[in-house]
Amino acid sequence: MGFSVTIKGTGFGTNPAISVSDPSASCTVVNAIDPGGANQATINASCSVSKYDLNKTATVTVTSTGYGNGFSPAPTGASSPPTR
Repeated sequence: MGFSVTIKGTGFGTNPAISVSDPSASCTVVNAIDPGGANQATINASCSVSKYDLNKTATVTVTSTGYGNGFSPAPTGASSPPTR
């Protein structure tokens, strides 16, 4: 069963990756916009799940791969996680 998902938040970057904890489910990024401000990032994704898993819960994880090609500094005004 396929469906569309919109994820909103902060710091996803311009080329995020999405993973799903259930091996019978998957999501693919259709497009992502992240101008760098707080709560301005949006990911539109196409997801699917097996008809046998419709009543299960799964964790969706968004991984930032940076802004542009690889990791660049966050745009002015955006917060970045501290480095250690």
